[in-house]
Amino acid sequence: KEIAKSEIEEVVKKLNEITAKKDYGRWRYWLSTEYKKEFSKPEVLKKISEELPANLRGKQLKTIEDYFYYVFVPSRQNGRVDDIVYLTPTKVRVLKITATQSLIFYNLEKIDDRWLLVP
Repeated sequence: KEIAKSEIEEVVKKLNEITAKKDYGRWRYWLSTEYKKEFSKPEVLKKISEELPANLRGKQLKTIEDYFYYVFVPSRQNGRVDDIVYLTPTKVRVLKITATQSLIFYNLEKIDDRWLLVP
């Protein structure tokens, strides 16, 4: 369990650095095939576009790259990780906890011996 915890903490640290630098190229390395498929679907991007904050109203997300810049980065940029929940030995949920709720910061799954983001 301890090894897994430090392993996950290292992944979170790298993802946080990528987010801080808005490094789309490095971010893609951490995406599972399932994640890429989900956030490339026009209907998913349309729904997310409709839920963007007021300052981005009218912005239409067209690609997973748009999703990264307008949703992923802003929603995690100054966030903090409060808890790591081990769902199974290969599935982990990284959480940010507020006064009223637990928010999923990262959903990670070990695929082919690599921790990757999953939807």
